[in-house]
Amino acid sequence: AEVSGADGMVAGQVLDTLHAPKTEAEVTEVHRLKTGAMIAGACRLGVAAAGGSGGLMAAAETYAQELGLAFQIRDDMLDVCGDAAEFGKPIGSDKEEGKVTFMDLLGLEGCGRAVRAHTEAAKAAVADWDAPWIGLDDAQPERVIYLRRQLNLTQPVRQARLDLCGLGYHAAWINGTRLDDARLDPAFMDYSKHIPFVPYLEAAPLFHPGENEVIVAVGSGWRRNGRLHENQWFHGVSFPFEGPQQATARLRLTLADGTTWRLTTDENWEAGYGPMGYANLFNGAVYDAREPLGPWRPARRMTPPGGQMQPMLLPPVLAREEYAPLAWWQEGADAVVLDFGQNLAGVVRLPLPPDLAPGQVITLSHTEELTEDGRLFPDTLRIAKAQDTYIAAGDARDLPLWEPEMTYHGFRYVRVSGLNPAAMDWSQVRAVALRTAVDKASFFRCGNALVTRLHEMC
Repeated sequence: AEVSGADGMVAGQVLDTLHAPKTEAEVTEVHRLKTGAMIAGACRLGVAAAGGSGGLMAAAETYAQELGLAFQIRDDMLDVCGDAAEFGKPIGSDKEEGKVTFMDLLGLEGCGRAVRAHTEAAKAAVADWDAPWIGLDDAQPERVIYLRRQLNLTQPVRQARLDLCGLGYHAAWINGTRLDDARLDPAFMDYSKHIPFVPYLEAAPLFHPGENEVIVAVGSGWRRNGRLHENQWFHGVSFPFEGPQQATARLRLTLADGTTWRLTTDENWEAGYGPMGYANLFNGAVYDAREPLGPWRPARRMTPPGGQMQPMLLPPVLAREEYAPLAWWQEGADAVVLDFGQNLAGVVRLPLPPDLAPGQVITLSHTEELTEDGRLFPDTLRIAKAQDTYIAAGDARDLPLWEPEMTYHGFRYVRVSGLNPAAMDWSQVRAVALRTAVDKASFFRCGNALVTRLHEMC
């Protein structure tokens, strides 16, 4: 079997589950496949370290040695081989921190056959994370905070790398251009143990000579989720991943003449609020187009969450499938209920008309079921309000398409209120499924349409 990266790890788990190893040789072979997959995935997803081997890579190395495997970087070739005595040089020991290393990965299974050759840009990890954590003094609970760093460049930028972690979730812009399409980065985990940062390696084209601006928005996510404590089961219980919203970042710039700039989050950053006002995973988000960025004040140093910094290995959560409404009907004078025909986890993408009035409020209310008379039935959502709100500026600041961020809902039906039902083309509204960007490697069909559909959703 060919095994590489995360797919290989899954393959090893499948071997464990569907073909339970019975002999010692079979157990060893499954472990070999898993180890090769760990190493391949580590390089492909960003743990092959420059200036240090990194946590997962060190674990893979130890695991490989126990199984008689070895691996190393040799002339930009990473080998997984069957003889632990053949190589002794630790991965990344001769690599410069911050440098992107291109390498070929060749995995050899227990019998010496090549598993797969893989060429990828390995995102250099950290040996020591030295960027302070910053936030906003007296930040309002669950309100999105904005952090800003301005810098003046005298030359074009040849290479730029930004390593960023905003807890609970972050979004980032350089000179007004968003860095990616991820919806819920970084991945959630116990931040007192592990803290994932997101490397942005292709940021150089966004910088230019003169004044530049880096903006980071930080939402509450699971980091500061008050709804956890409104549930009787969790009342009075604190969790180790909880704490204030905060961010840490390192920016490395190489200018046209080879000069290197290295900036980190510190007191030179500023903090404030902006149009992304409130964001809660269960309750929803509020976007107020009238709100400007700021007022800016010096960012405050925050106590670190306590975990070990590491590159984010999980693929990001992205907007994936989109569903058009199958039916819609008016409810009252200014509300319409849309049926997307599919229960999903995600948000709604709503085209906004160009003639919104200043202060006009548009609300999206989500449910999984309806009452018998066609109204929303929110009881299945328990404590979650599942409601997103847009407040219009009535001018050019309004968004042409509104898609709530740093939240998501389980829903099939949505009530849109605050717009003229007759003036909207409801067929253009979309329900957007948000999920981890893992591509399908297989398919399943059978004669039972319901079973086939269930497999598609899982």
